[in-house]
Amino acid sequence: KPIKYDGKMGDIREIFEFLNKYQETFAMENSAADEELAQKKPWLSEALPELTSLSAQDICYGADAWCVIVAGKRAADGKLEKGLLDTMVASKGKHASGSVKLAFMWVDAEREKTFTSALGIEAAPKVAVLRTGKRTRYAKSEDEVTGANLEKFLERVLNSDVQYTNLKTGPPELTKIEPPAEEKKK
Repeated sequence: KPIKYDGKMGDIREIFEFLNKYQETFAMENSAADEELAQKKPWLSEALPELTSLSAQDICYGADAWCVIVAGKRAADGKLEKGLLDTMVASKGKHASGSVKLAFMWVDAEREKTFTSALGIEAAPKVAVLRTGKRTRYAKSEDEVTGANLEKFLERVLNSDVQYTNLKTGPPELTKIEPPAEEKKK
């Protein structure tokens, strides 16, 4: 239920105290729910989440961002190979603030062959930017994925200096993954 502020709008300190008091109250109440959500949707708290059929809506399709997707191979620990992961995370840090929100993620080139071939990034490691919305379209980099090449490509994307290819049927299909058993019971 909303709580109305009845104080003076010109007194910033009073407004801050009002907001701070209620923010802390509600933030403490939801910590258990936040932990439960992090267990059900681990991709929301990962530095570079994997794009799968389960995570796609949260990290790319439903987000108000341009999706920077690197196609790579899965390492022994189940994550993206270390060198590629470090390159993407470093680039994510550089583009954290700006007029355009970029969402960084990776896709398993082995498992998601349909997705990577639709974007033309099947020869992993490759990078593409996918834009969803009224028109789904993508641009891909032809260069090898290095820190410098990735920055050049993203600079071209942000300056609208890339050729986009339309995907008339929407985002490419991702391999279906079953949600964990606890989630199915609902």
